[in-house]
Amino acid sequence: MRSALAPLTCVLAIASTVALAACAEQVGPPATPAGTTPPTTTTAATRPLPTTTTAASAATGTAPAGLAQSTATARPPTGALELAVSQRGLTIGGARLLPLPQPPAWIEGFAAAHKRGGGGGLFVEPLASAVSAARNGRHGAKLAVAPDVPYRVLVEVLFTLGQSEVSTVSLLVTRADGSLAAIEHEAPRAAPTDLAAQAEAMAAELAVLGGGSRPGARAAPAQPATVVLARNGVVVSAGGKRLAPGCADPGRTAGLAPGPTLARREGSDYDWAALTACAATVRDAAPADRINLTATPETDFQTLVHAIDALRPSFPRVQFAIAR
Repeated sequence: MRSALAPLTCVLAIASTVALAACAEQVGPPATPAGTTPPTTTTAATRPLPTTTTAASAATGTAPAGLAQSTATARPPTGALELAVSQRGLTIGGARLLPLPQPPAWIEGFAAAHKRGGGGGLFVEPLASAVSAARNGRHGAKLAVAPDVPYRVLVEVLFTLGQSEVSTVSLLVTRADGSLAAIEHEAPRAAPTDLAAQAEAMAAELAVLGGGSRPGARAAPAQPATVVLARNGVVVSAGGKRLAPGCADPGRTAGLAPGPTLARREGSDYDWAALTACAATVRDAAPADRINLTATPETDFQTLVHAIDALRPSFPRVQFAIAR
């Protein structure tokens, strides 16, 4: 698995509204801030996984077993293309399309033979062909994702759908009352020059988080805040400055002692309540209601959903990012 700090090539926006902002096809793990260790997967081998009946349950509002839990409130659409991804593989319209490598190899996504550009590619060619055959004029999809599916797999599926004329994807989740909800994903098409500028701006932000600088990168007039899920906690930055431990006293990364903004005790989950409070502090000075969220490819879907839920009160638009 790649570990070097390198330019951003993919930004996916997720929240109650989610947008594909910028993607290229060679990706790997995102930069890890100085003084932190890479995020780890919270695996869930004993969890039930989504089945091909997931989309049918959406029509009645009954949540099937094996979905991530969320505070999202949007209702899943009807009549959308139906997909599911779990350790069993990827299905479309209830039919199995592709297997996934077994953990831990699946943190690299689908097998290289299935992706344009090989192992580093994001575009899953069999999925694109199947979507083209099954879409039948539809531009929306419902995607059931097992809680333990790694970030890399999710990004490959979302990227491929976005490049296959699927403009909206509803990520199916379960609410506390057992009802079905969705986190909406939108993939608007932008001019290549716009995508390149957005990718450059995000790459510069990730370089700052890594403790360095990226000469030649075009600075964005007002960069959004950034959240990095690391193994030992959460690192939060805004405007190229990283917040100190406790989400206070912002300072430049190079001048800070090692350590995350919000520490995570060994063997425990992230402090999502603290992240919600920190996001509210950052929002007061943020230029927009969008925040960047990045994690290494092995970070599981349930952890990403928890992060989105924690950020949603202050930032209804959360962008996913991958660096190569």
